Amino acid sequence: MAQKVAEPANLEELDKTEADELERLLSETEEGETPEGSRFRRGLLVLLQNKKWLWTGVAALGV
Repeated sequence: MAQKVAEPANLEELDKTEADELERLLSETEEGETPEGSRFRRGLLVLLQNKKWLWTGVAALGV
């Protein structure tokens, strides 16, 4: 059964929600995960988040 996700009221709320989610993901450690694996996973999440913002900026500039 699909759930409807509440639409954010404005862009600032969306940014805060995404930042909170990223912070939660970065602070989690999988059970039995090595420190190296944890750092790799967090680095990958940050890279993906930065890539998203890069493409958002490119689209906003109309390039």
